[in-house]
Amino acid sequence: MDLHHTMEHERHNIKHEVNILVKAYKEHIDMLKNRIYDEEKNENSTIWIPLLSDGFYVD
Repeated sequence: MDLHHTMEHERHNIKHEVNILVKAYKEHIDMLKNRIYDEEKNENSTIWIPLLSDGFYVD
């Protein structure tokens, strides 16, 4: 194996590892975005519950 071939092989391995990391981070970011969206959706849907339970009526 010559030096050029070794460097190309190492570069290929590094690119592959970086792609794996990018994909993993993207999946994690998407999961966090979905969790935030779900929490915000749940907060907005339950915001009226305390008002109604205090005996106040919305006309």
